[in-house]
Amino acid sequence: MTVENDFLAFAAGPGANVLAQSDYAALAAVSSGFQAGTAQSAAVNKVWRQASIMSAVLAQLIVDETGQPAIDDGTTTTLLANLKSAFQGRLLTVNMFATHGNVNFIPATPNSSIYMRAMGAGAAGGSTPATGANQYAIASGGSTGAYAEGFYQLASATPIPITIGAGGFTVPGAAGGNGGTTSVGSLITCPGGVGGSTSGLQSTSIPWTTGTSLAPVATGGNICNSQGWAGTFGMAIQVSAGTAGLVAGGGGPSPLGNSIAATQGPPGTGGIAGILGGGGRGAAQGPLSPLVGGGNGGDGWVMIFEFGSR
Repeated sequence: MTVENDFLAFAAGPGANVLAQSDYAALAAVSSGFQAGTAQSAAVNKVWRQASIMSAVLAQLIVDETGQPAIDDGTTTTLLANLKSAFQGRLLTVNMFATHGNVNFIPATPNSSIYMRAMGAGAAGGSTPATGANQYAIASGGSTGAYAEGFYQLASATPIPITIGAGGFTVPGAAGGNGGTTSVGSLITCPGGVGGSTSGLQSTSIPWTTGTSLAPVATGGNICNSQGWAGTFGMAIQVSAGTAGLVAGGGGPSPLGNSIAATQGPPGTGGIAGILGGGGRGAAQGPLSPLVGGGNGGDGWVMIFEFGSR
């Protein structure tokens, strides 16, 4: 069904009595307006056509983008409201929140739409205890926080509370600390990652590895809800009788950057902190070495793209 557009272009038919564009551009009245006397009909028609064509095109834009009619009833209220709706998809702001703690997102305008990406904090990599003679210890990397994406229509410009989860901290000689939860009002919740495990003290009976775990699944995303990504396991590989080669487990990756990769570790290899949302690297330790900590996890983050008319 055709939606009504009352705004019609004047003198737009074939052979219309209007000045050619070059003659109109050279007309003195273009800058000074028509003076007292009789104006040439082709010149007046050209003026009316220029104005009416643009009003017809603008009205058709309203019709096409909103599905609402453009009615010439002598008022502007409905036309203006529908025109604003026609430009509802314009990008207004881009917001990045990446420091643990509480903050508010304040929409730029009422009735805007937001596309959001959010991630819980990454967990710390596992630590290794001090080792004795012929003892080894390895740890896996921490997993990332859960991840979610969604698109939402806002009903007002009321501030929306955001909590950014803190990255998990290393725990001396033990599994890494878990990451904190990131949430955006009642829209999205992304739990933090799970700390990397540790082997504790092991003898030269090798090979062996440490395990990894994932965060709980995010909730609220209407595009994507994910558990995030696991850290990689630590590993001890026999090099020769009674000698092990060690690999410290890598931290889980974040969409904002590469993971902290698993690393072949000489005795004393410690963890490396994860990037935003990412897990920290685990530790690895050879015989007769002190305690070595895993890397801390990265803080969570929220990215909000706001669309609307303003």
